[in-house]
Amino acid sequence: MIDDGDALFAGVQRREPEAWARFVDRFGGLVAAVPRRAGLSDADVDDVVQATWVQLLRHAPLIREPRSLPAWVLTTVSRETWRVKGGRRTVTLVAEEDETQAEGDPLDDLARLEAAQLVRDGLSRLGEPCRGLLGALFLRQPAPSYADLADELGIAVGSIGPTRQRCLARLAADLERHGGGLA
Repeated sequence: MIDDGDALFAGVQRREPEAWARFVDRFGGLVAAVPRRAGLSDADVDDVVQATWVQLLRHAPLIREPRSLPAWVLTTVSRETWRVKGGRRTVTLVAEEDETQAEGDPLDDLARLEAAQLVRDGLSRLGEPCRGLLGALFLRQPAPSYADLADELGIAVGSIGPTRQRCLARLAADLERHGGGLA
């Protein structure tokens, strides 16, 4: 967990509503990413996420080491995903470029999901035009052409590259300030 994670988890263990709301807000996207990447429907993703939170609510008092929480959540959401998929053992935790099933340490997968969430959080803190420009260039599939992007954002085609560089620098500085520097 990151920064105030131990205090946040202690609040979750005590079933404090504010702590639960912050915890779900902070990690909900990460939990939903596992069933989504396994190809489940939106309704099934919602079911898996809800079942994961219910399991955490039931078992949070039994978890003694807050730092073991990421592995516990990843294991629980993976099991719930597997259950919803009908018991097939082909749950893919993280989509790879060549579309093969991810292999390796589940904590590495969780670290990648947390890093992705930190970047999304950083993007949400950026103002325009950075949020729109970086979102269009890096999150939209397929990425728009510079000409289409210039029309959409109302900027000159020649300013896209320099603006992108300034925006990436702002994002990197923001991530560094918020404990998610890109190492």
